[in-house]
Amino acid sequence: MQPTTQSPDVSGWRLCLLLQALTAEYGEQAVLEWQHDLTPAQHDLLHGLTEQTWIPGEQESSLLYSLCHRFDSWRHLARIGKSCFHRLVEQNQIMPLQIQYEWEHILQFPLFLQMITNRLYARPSLESVDPDTAQGSVLLDLIYMDRLDPHSLIDVLFYEGLLRSFCQRTFWEEVEISVTKTTMLQSDWPKRAAIHNNIQWAQGYHQFCLRSRAFLQPAVPAKPAPSSTIHSPNQFDKVLEKSVGLLKDKRELTTSVEYLHMANAQLEKQIAASRRELIMARNIQKGFVPRRIPDWSGLQFWIKFYPMTEVSGDFYDYFSIGSNRLGLLVCDVSGHGVPAALITAIAKLSFNNHRLDSPAEVFNRVNLDLLRYVKQEGYLTGFYMLIDKDYNIIYSRAAGPAAFLCRAATNEVERLGGEGTLLGMFPDASRHFRDQSTHLEPGDKVLIFTDGVLEARNVHDEMYGEERLIEALQQTAGMDIQHTSEQVMRDFERFTLGTDQGDDITMIAMMLSEQQAEFNEYISIARRAFHAREYQEACRFMLAAVEIFPRHTTALYILARYLIKADRFREAQEFLIRYNGLRPYNADAWSLLARSLLAEQNLAQAEDALKRSLSLRSENPRALYLLARLYLLQDKKDKAAQCALEIKQIKPDSKYLEQLRAFLTD
Repeated sequence: MQPTTQSPDVSGWRLCLLLQALTAEYGEQAVLEWQHDLTPAQHDLLHGLTEQTWIPGEQESSLLYSLCHRFDSWRHLARIGKSCFHRLVEQNQIMPLQIQYEWEHILQFPLFLQMITNRLYARPSLESVDPDTAQGSVLLDLIYMDRLDPHSLIDVLFYEGLLRSFCQRTFWEEVEISVTKTTMLQSDWPKRAAIHNNIQWAQGYHQFCLRSRAFLQPAVPAKPAPSSTIHSPNQFDKVLEKSVGLLKDKRELTTSVEYLHMANAQLEKQIAASRRELIMARNIQKGFVPRRIPDWSGLQFWIKFYPMTEVSGDFYDYFSIGSNRLGLLVCDVSGHGVPAALITAIAKLSFNNHRLDSPAEVFNRVNLDLLRYVKQEGYLTGFYMLIDKDYNIIYSRAAGPAAFLCRAATNEVERLGGEGTLLGMFPDASRHFRDQSTHLEPGDKVLIFTDGVLEARNVHDEMYGEERLIEALQQTAGMDIQHTSEQVMRDFERFTLGTDQGDDITMIAMMLSEQQAEFNEYISIARRAFHAREYQEACRFMLAAVEIFPRHTTALYILARYLIKADRFREAQEFLIRYNGLRPYNADAWSLLARSLLAEQNLAQAEDALKRSLSLRSENPRALYLLARLYLLQDKKDKAAQCALEIKQIKPDSKYLEQLRAFLTD
């Protein structure tokens, strides 16, 4: 049977926005790794995709479903629905309908929907109205044109977000939106019924109910009824006089409108400038908030970070304190946007400068810095802990939420609280900071988070709170750190599904692995095999070690060296890219990456890696030697000779000079 040709019936908006959101959160490399599993047809579809590109809906929903499962990103769908609405409004001139009441704005939604999809259409209808209170409700049916989409949960979550933005732009009063019907089975929609109790499952279409307190609010003044009265001449004179007055008013109105257009144009320029400033602040903030924390001495970490706006007031960091301790920090700055980002930058620099033995004293020093530079214009809360290689913990709290410690032996959760106060507000704050201590055993987990987690609310205005978070953490018994974090966030997202995010959300999970001894044994066997020149065997045991600790930077670096020695260059590149994402400032790692790229004649990327290595350490004979070899492959002997001269200036007896002379004299 010949495959049927799928016609393009959806725009690229949803797919592009979700890819942008996931790239911002997880990084471009993670999205590229997802693409490795796609079919050639899916690769072709993504190539050159833009928001204005129309593509087959079945392929689009399949890719969206794959992304949501790969990155557990269902929460993004409502957000990109909102973003899609605002972007479409910016790009298209949406003409208002001639309406009498505010609820009639929803009649414009079917036209708006056609900008996104031809797979389904919207059918609005007035359900109920109370003339005395002006309250009412509208039903909005989303009906598929052809057959039902097997991934229709994507549609419901996306269009719920889009509807919220649509209503916020048009209705005067807040609109309550709920799902009343869906094509899905209840078993396929985890815990959705707990949010919308009256939902009807397995229907032929989706239905939203929109309730508002202002549905009968007049949208335009009502026109007076025509009069049948015969006017006298005096009345005609009055009408003529009024007409002259109206003509003057019209001229004044025209002038006012022209001024309004000028003011609007100026306002749009200011908004665009503010938008550029926000993007710049966001990019700067991304640069000093680590995406990942490397595995350290048997400890593994997992980060969940969801800013409410483009620029977050939450931040986190980790610090090496000497050779045998690690500092871990989570903070929440008051407010959002650019002011919060500025305080965040000052606080981060202050914490980085005060790498002390006492978290309480660190808080004291940071508090004094903030008082000096921020002048009590903002404050922050925080939780800071120091961990040594014997897994002893010293921690202190600065008014933020207590961290949770879940004991593997009993599955009981301990609160890591203590005294504390706000940072940046009180000169005498030092008397409130106290160091506390505890100890980790294998399998124990620690959860550090900001108040955006505890204070998040569901559609019934109930807070998530400590008890729910503790229960969610206890349900992760036996899980590794990644699955623990994802399970806790799934519980959180199910609770808050259908609501807008009200604050930045940050959560760092930490676990002491029970496989540290096994990891050490694999490393030891691999090193013995390498020294015996059994390179494939060495790689096998190093791969087993990295499988236990995927973010252990020392293990990643050793594995890459062994793979290169075994001529497994492509695999070496994969692990070096992972390493450089965790430790971007190791010049030797970039040289090693260049060596593997050169072995495969990938000259352009090898040159980039070598220049990065030399930017980190200019007196680097190994990198200069590899760069000279690269130039020789490109038949650029002058540049290769310059590299040889630089090596001679750095180290006159370098072994690389003799090797280069042989190449240069050929």
